Amino acid sequence: MEPKLFATVFGTVFLVELGNKTQLATLFYASNAANPNLTVFSASAAALVLVSALGVLAGTLVSDCVNPNAMRRFAGLGFAASGIRFEPKSLATPPTLPRSTGLCSKATDARISSLI
Repeated sequence: MEPKLFATVFGTVFLVELGNKTQLATLFYASNAANPNLTVFSASAAALVLVSALGVLAGTLVSDCVNPNAMRRFAGLGFAASGIRFEPKSLATPPTLPRSTGLCSKATDARISSLI
């Protein structure tokens, strides 16, 4: 295993996945008290592992047909396009969380307040 490649891939995937639809879906499933957190975590982790395996398989198959330089350029354009979609203005004013939402139990509100 190559540590530099591992760190690069991990960092890239972590940043890209942070706050995406997958994470939001997991949050919603975990927010239901009837759903055991371990089951939600295991299912979402297994799904991400499978999706990653499919990505590696697809990359391996594509590399047999496409010039690696062309693939790097295409990937670079894809990342640039997704970066353009990101609105830098949202970084200027960080979101603020209310001290008490009134939606949670007092114990949960106390835990949220202690984190803020």
